[in-house]
Formats: sequence, C-alpha cells, structure tokens
Amino acid sequence: MVNKEEFFYQTCAEKVRRGDSTPFLDPRELKQVTSRLKGVPCSVFLPFTNCTSAIVYSEEIPVICLEIMNFSGTHQDILGVLYHHKLDRHVWGDIIIGEKSYLFVLSSVADYIIDFVTEIGKQKVKWQKVEMDIASSYQPEYQFLQVIVPSLRVDSILSKLLSKSRSQILEILKDAYFLLNYEIQKKPSIILKEGDIFSIRHYGKYQFVSVKGYTKKESLVLNIKKY
Repeated sequence: MVNKEEFFYQTCAEKVRRGDSTPFLDPRELKQVTSRLKGVPCSVFLPFTNCTSAIVYSEEIPVICLEIMNFSGTHQDILGVLYHHKLDRHVWGDIIIGEKSYLFVLSSVADYIIDFVTEIGKQKVKWQKVEMDIASSYQPEYQFLQVIVPSLRVDSILSKLLSKSRSQILEILKDAYFLLNYEIQKKPSIILKEGDIFSIRHYGKYQFVSVKGYTKKESLVLNIKKY
C-alpha cells in the first residue's frame, strides 16, 4: 500500500505530466517530486534566491503575488491567520516582511484571501495583486541567536529557545507542531545536527548553525539562525 507521503509525491508528478503544476513544495518535497519527473519537460518557479517554497510547472505558473497593505506585523502573525482560515500549507508559499510585505499564493486561493482575510492580529488589512518579479531581488534577513543547552536533544533546545518548560515542549511535539528538515517529528530525544532546519508552528523557523563552544559547566553554546 502506498503511504500518504508517497501518494502526494506521485500525485504532484502526475499533475506535471498532464501539463498542470504542483502546489507549493518545500525543499524536501521538491527533491522528491523532481526525482519522479526525469525526462519530463518542466520548470521550477522560485520567487527569489534562498526562498523556501517552489512550484514545478509545465506551462503556466499558477501563482499570484499579493502585497499586504497597511500591515506592520510579523511573519508569525501571517502564519497565524493562514492557519486560522484553515488554508493548507501547500496553497501558500514564501512570506516577505519589510517596508512592503508580500505573500505568494496559488491563484486558486488569491481571491479568497483578498475577500475574507481582512484582519491580521488586530490590524485591518487589504491585499493587492502585484507583479511577481517585484520580489526577485529580495534577500531574506536573519536573526542570529546564541543559546546555552545541556545537550543537542530537541526538547532541550526548544525549551531554551522558546523559554518553555519540558512539559510544554512535549505538548508541542505531541500536537505535531514541530518540523525537522520539513518533516513532522514527535520524539523529544532526537539529536539535532549542524545544518538542520526546524520550525515550530506559531513560533517561527530556525537553523542550527554550529556549536560555538562550551561553558565552564560543560554546557553547549549553540549558534542558531532565525528566519
């Protein structure tokens, strides 16, 4: 029997073979789908360098770039409202926050967002369709953090990073809110490796960059990059 993940990859590949396109794919999904399309004429849409979502298409790019008007919030604020409206993560792609903020979405949901997503947090917002190449030169900005932890276990790092108790971290893992390298992980004992990318729903996305050193009590000092 084909599992759910494999079924998704096969379905995406079949859509492209028929002349259609995939939904937004994270880097792991993109690799899996393109490996099933060897010899099939198709292209990959990347809205900007170092983006985290892509679409494989054969003819037309089914993507709309929406500018968020009157918005001064955070990446997490936008994620929160998308989840609140029960929009599947594959229908929206990268979010750009800056003097002007943008969201890449599938054209099939653009009008829904414009008509019904009228508040983000406590802010009234409006959406405007703009040219997709408006963000082509965008370079993501990162926040660099240092955290001190007793080990490289997921529960230890998340507890320190989010300032939460171990029991609260176990709930986050249990509820499938933690993604490691774009896969749901629920085991608190998983050991992170340098280069691992992880995200926590409602809290953001991070990368474990390196071990900087050790404290006098032999705790680890980690370099963490926050997206």
